[in-house]
Amino acid sequence: MNQKLTEEYYSRIKSSQTPRSILFTMQTTLILFSGLAGTGKTTLANAIARELVIPVISFDYFINYALPRHVMTDPGNWTNQDVFEMMNKLAEQQLALGVSVILDAVYFSQEARDSVRAIAEKHSARFRVIHTVCSDEHVWRERVLKRAEDSVPDETPAQWDSIMAELDKFQPWSQAEALLVDSINPVEENIQKVIDFLW
Repeated sequence: MNQKLTEEYYSRIKSSQTPRSILFTMQTTLILFSGLAGTGKTTLANAIARELVIPVISFDYFINYALPRHVMTDPGNWTNQDVFEMMNKLAEQQLALGVSVILDAVYFSQEARDSVRAIAEKHSARFRVIHTVCSDEHVWRERVLKRAEDSVPDETPAQWDSIMAELDKFQPWSQAEALLVDSINPVEENIQKVIDFLW
């Protein structure tokens, strides 16, 4: 593609309203999808990653595939915070290259959240949070049970009882801190809501 055609192509993309046009106008951004298991954060994070063609770093992928099985099968070998720290390091590598990146994990505590915000600030990147919920508890529970039923041997899906136990530990995001997205709504609607938020 010659230079003139290349310039015309990118000019057309930049002026369009398609999600991928954000790639050419959006400042480098660290996007955090935070929410309890089963609230749709991974589904939405992956959809946004595909739309914007940016990497997504997922807690579930780490514990299911990225870490050695002998480590993961012994709870004494690791904590959630250990995994968060590894995810943060990978996210920081992307931001250092000027590449926007998505983190997909619960991030229960303010301390864990502050550590992510600090990474964004270090690299002069925007920090945007999407807090996922499922307002219908029956639907939420059915999703969790179905995911456990459909899981393969190498996966360790969250159980409903453990999610309910974590509910008390999860610190809700304020309206000023995060975009609240309810996964009871259609996925396409939520994707557009996030795209508008990131624009």
